[in-house]
Amino acid sequence: IRTSGEVLRRGLDDVLDFSKIDSGKLDLVEAPFDLRACLHWSFELFRDAAAEKNLACRLELDDRLPSYLMGDATRLRQVTSNLMSNAVKFTHQGSVEMKAELAGGPAQNGRYLIRISVRDTGIGIPGNRIHRLFQPFSQVDASTSRSYGGTGLGLAICKRLVEMMGGEIRVESREGKGATFEFTFSAGMADGVEPAGETTRSYPEGLKVLVAEDNKVNQMVIMRMLQKMGCKADLACDGASAIARVETNVYDMVLMDLGMPGVDGLDATGRIRRMPGTQSCVPIVALTASASNEVRTRCLAAGMNDYLSKPIDVEALRRALDRWGYCRSPRVSPHGVEEGGCGELAPCQCDELLAKGPE
Repeated sequence: IRTSGEVLRRGLDDVLDFSKIDSGKLDLVEAPFDLRACLHWSFELFRDAAAEKNLACRLELDDRLPSYLMGDATRLRQVTSNLMSNAVKFTHQGSVEMKAELAGGPAQNGRYLIRISVRDTGIGIPGNRIHRLFQPFSQVDASTSRSYGGTGLGLAICKRLVEMMGGEIRVESREGKGATFEFTFSAGMADGVEPAGETTRSYPEGLKVLVAEDNKVNQMVIMRMLQKMGCKADLACDGASAIARVETNVYDMVLMDLGMPGVDGLDATGRIRRMPGTQSCVPIVALTASASNEVRTRCLAAGMNDYLSKPIDVEALRRALDRWGYCRSPRVSPHGVEEGGCGELAPCQCDELLAKGPE
C-alpha cells in the first residue's frame, strides 16, 4: 500500500509540475545555495539503490566550481535527482556517474554557466527513439512503461526547468551502450553569502517538545529535525499516549498529528485543554496533510495554537518553535532576552495566546 501510494504521489507531482510550467504559473526562486551540497544530496539519494544492483557510483566535482550560487536549489535538485533516478533504474550492471564543471570559464556579467552530466552503462536508447525523450507523456516505447513504470513526464519537466534556468539539455546514447544526459544552467554569483535555510539555529536551553505522530517515517524526520535544532524531543505514537505524557511531563510545545488511531489529535487536544493546572496551557501545533481553511478552523476550535502542513518544512517548523516554544516556561528567547512564560502566569493569562491562533 505504501509503495503504491508513493508511485501515485510521484505521478501527481509530475502532472502538477508540468501543468504549472505549461500555464506559466511556476516561478523560480532566486536565493543563495551551496552547489556542492545540492549535488551531493541528489547523488547520495540513489547510492543505496545503486548498491543493491552492485553498480559503481562516482561523483566528480570541478575544483573551480563556486561555493555558493544564486538560484533555485529545489528545482536544480529536481532535475539532477530525476536524471540520477533514471540512470540507476535503467542500468543493470556497470556504473553511474555524475559530473559537474564550470562551463565557459569565469563568471560573465555576474553569472556562472554550470554544466552537469549524468552517465550510465545501462540499456541505452535507440537512435530513432531519442527524439521522443523530452516530449510530455512519452517514453522510448510502450514496453518501457510496463517494465519500469513512470508517467513519461520526468524528462519533459527537466527540459522545461533547465530552459527556465537559462540552459539547455541534450542526450547521447546508443542502444545497449548506456546514455549520457548533459545540461547547463545559469546562476548568479553569491560568494560570501550564507545560504538561506541551510543553517540550523540551536535553541539556548533546549526546548522540550512532544511529537505525537503514528507514522514511522514522519516520526524519524521530525525527531531528527528537532534534534538538529538542539531540542529535546519525546515521542507519542497515538493520542492516548500524548495525553498521558502531557499529564506527567512539562513540555514547551506539542506537535500533534490529527489522524492517529484511537484518540485522534483533535480529541487529544480537547482533553489536554481540560486538564487542571498549567498542563492545559501547553502550546499545541497541529500536523496535517491538509492546509484547507476548514481543517484550520477545526484545529483552532479544538484549542490548537497553530498548524504545520505535511511534508514538514524545516523553516516552517523553526518558525513555529520561535512563535510558541517560549511561552511555556521562563527561559532565554531566541533574541537573548529572558522572558516569563505560562509557568509563571495564572492559567487564565494563557487564554490570550490561545485565542490569537497562528496569527
